[in-house]
Amino acid sequence: MNIISVNIEGITPIYEQIKESIISAIDKGILREDDRIPSINSISKQYKISPGTVIKAYDELCRSGTLGSKRGKGY
Repeated sequence: MNIISVNIEGITPIYEQIKESIISAIDKGILREDDRIPSINSISKQYKISPGTVIKAYDELCRSGTLGSKRGKGY
């Protein structure tokens, strides 16, 4: 299941699209506490975007308390 949707041609910044996709999946109950989300590398390769873009989205979600991360375990 792909919870992240990105439109490369869209006007919304890609990192915002990633954040919105994750928040939407949480709101809809698709993602629950302790579920893992796709890795930075997998999203980066899938959409051919910089890993830094994905990191920015994930970091902002962590700062807001929406996501958590564990070193070596992912988000």
